[in-house]
Amino acid sequence: MDHENFSRLAREVYGHFTWRSAVARRHYVNRSTVYRWSIGEAPVPDRVAADLHKEAARKARTIQALVAE
Repeated sequence: MDHENFSRLAREVYGHFTWRSAVARRHYVNRSTVYRWSIGEAPVPDRVAADLHKEAARKARTIQALVAE
């Protein structure tokens, strides 16, 4: 996952203002590590990308279920 897609998806999943802190807490890393991933200074680990995709899919299912009600 490239840094731009990581940043966009993480913002959608965790919220525009708090996404870096949320990702850092979830993956037990420092917020500066998440910042480095987001600007492309360090690669996004595969496990983090996979988890982010999983969370996005879960959130999408939740939203779809609410819309269907």
